[in-house]
Amino acid sequence: MDPAAPAEKPAPPALWSPHWRRWLETEHLALAITLAYLFLAAVGMLHRGFVLLYFRINLLDYAEPSDLLLAALRDPLIVLVCIAPIPLVALYFRGAQWLRQRFPRSFWTTGGARGREFERKHRNALYVLTMLLWALAFSLQYASKVARDLRAGSGRRVQVELITGSVRAPGDTLWPLLLGTTQKYVFLYDNARQVTTVVPVDNVAQIRYDRRRLRPSVVPSTR
Repeated sequence: MDPAAPAEKPAPPALWSPHWRRWLETEHLALAITLAYLFLAAVGMLHRGFVLLYFRINLLDYAEPSDLLLAALRDPLIVLVCIAPIPLVALYFRGAQWLRQRFPRSFWTTGGARGREFERKHRNALYVLTMLLWALAFSLQYASKVARDLRAGSGRRVQVELITGSVRAPGDTLWPLLLGTTQKYVFLYDNARQVTTVVPVDNVAQIRYDRRRLRPSVVPSTR
């Protein structure tokens, strides 16, 4: 081999490669960031879909591709909590590795030859599976809590003025609750009548928010 010849560039890591840090050192960094953001956006979209499903609304019937791209920014709390198991699982595997080195002859720390071989082959899959199950479980639990609060009348109340028609029934002075929005639709819920309304954005003239923290029995002023 000619010593003056340039060294060959190392091949990029595979998607499931254990050397994941190389993703941060190669030209595939942009791809890794894009895939990570799409995953977080899918988590946010999944949470919003679960909340609306409690009110008999299928988000897929009203969502646009751009709604997926903004889902991670709409629900930052759910996104942050769903990625929380990443350091926890990493810490667990680090701790398990330290215990194996400290007690190499103990079955409870090593799991035997089969356990060590299984972990060596499927460690990355276990990372991904743990994160997916955590995200799904937390999304379902948090969506159920949000839906219960909305049905009890706790949430963001808005006054919606339409170009044609009206959201509220005649004589109704209570503002509806805002369930969520997409690029083309606004979802409202009247907890007193238990009615869900889907309003096209093109028919909305104005939306007013009441920032006061009111109990469900308190009627906000419409002035």
